[in-house]
Amino acid sequence: EMPEEDSVDEFVKPSQPRSEDEPRIRVGIDVNELVALHFVSYEDDYVVYSGTREKGMLAKLKIGELRYSGGIYSFKGGGLQFSTEDFIRLIPKNDPHAVHQIMNLKRAMSWVGPGDFNEYRGIMEYRVGKVDGKKYAVNDLLFEDYVKGISEFGKSDEVEFIKANIVAARTYAYVSLGKYSFFDVLSSTYDQLYLGKKVEDYMPRAKAAAEETRGMMVTYKDQVV
Repeated sequence: EMPEEDSVDEFVKPSQPRSEDEPRIRVGIDVNELVALHFVSYEDDYVVYSGTREKGMLAKLKIGELRYSGGIYSFKGGGLQFSTEDFIRLIPKNDPHAVHQIMNLKRAMSWVGPGDFNEYRGIMEYRVGKVDGKKYAVNDLLFEDYVKGISEFGKSDEVEFIKANIVAARTYAYVSLGKYSFFDVLSSTYDQLYLGKKVEDYMPRAKAAAEETRGMMVTYKDQVV
């Protein structure tokens, strides 16, 4: 007879969400090969910032061009134009789940779906790393929106496997908060593969699995592992 603390019933008991307050996560997307970054949102107006200073508005459907050269960032689009030594930050005006697109970013993942995976929810920043000197698009978004955009499983995988995979992915992301200087995880498999909003379209079973396990993470003695 197994000891009570090792009982199977105790082992498989579903855990509860870690917190009622949903955190945010910052994902670093490598855009170093792009001379300029072309940003557009089809869902919401975006407020444009130079660092923490509001500079104006980029209306829905208008294209913003962001550049970096010689220590200077520049923005042009929708009647707004400026240069700055600070990074550029674009925040949706009304909907925190709004989708934006980096139009000229090529991220083909044919095993997930057609086209390029270059649409993301929430906030976007354009920043250059002080250590590696690389250009990044930093997707700052709500934690569960991030989880829905992870793609480390196949379309034909069993739903319960996808749920387990997503719980593990959510756990990894949570313990990675603060991992890098100005983002938490990379969008590549160096951390875990994050492809953004289109995963919700092409992998509806994964989206459902994320919603059914919302907030759940792997813990040991009430600590996220």
